[in-house]
Parts: sequence; structure tokens; C-alpha cells
Amino acid sequence: MNLKFAPTHEWALVLGNEASVGLSKHAVSLLGDVVYLELPKVGSQVVQKANIGFVESVKAASEIYSPMSGTVIAVNEDLIKNPGMLNQDSSEKAWLYRIALSNPDEFAVLLTSDAYNASLG
Repeated sequence: MNLKFAPTHEWALVLGNEASVGLSKHAVSLLGDVVYLELPKVGSQVVQKANIGFVESVKAASEIYSPMSGTVIAVNEDLIKNPGMLNQDSSEKAWLYRIALSNPDEFAVLLTSDAYNASLG
């Protein structure tokens, strides 16, 4: 599967020249009940490791970083309307945004699932 993780707890699922981006189950569990999301706008450029938005929960607020670079082609409007959906399912179904990749080679530096889980301690 073409799913990898950034050390900052975002995942990227690459399909061809596009990627879906979401938050890891670990990140969502640390946040607790998610109540608000701010995501990039469709058409905006995102850069790997750059802050692109934030997520707020009843316990904390955290920045969201882009695991890969590209142009935002879709934002999950359902999540913006009901951010608590992340607590129910933070897998590929609860993607935050999708990008057309500008540098697919960036995927190589992301962590495999095993490496990501090992980095959690």
C-alpha cells in the first residue's frame, strides 16, 4: 500500500500523481475529542513540512503539517462540518485534503507504518 507517515503524525496515501492526507490514529487519540479543523483552500500550494492548518480538540490545539508538496485539489468538507468524525475513524476515509503532487519523490522520505509505530516509543 502507498501509505506512509510524517514524523509530525500526518499520513499520505499516494495514488498516481495525487495524495490524500490525514492525521494518524495516534495523533487523534492524543488530541481527544476534535471540535474544529482549519484546512488549506482548494487551489492553494502546500510545501512538505510546512504548516497548512490546525486541529482543535477539547484538550488541545495542534498545527497540521503537509507530508508532501503540491496543489490542493479537494478538501473534506464533511470533516470541516463535523470534525468529530476524526475520532470515529482517522483512517483513509477521514482524509483532510487531497493534493496533486509537485514532487512525488518526497514520498520516499516518509515513514512506513512499522517505522512510524516504532518512532512512537
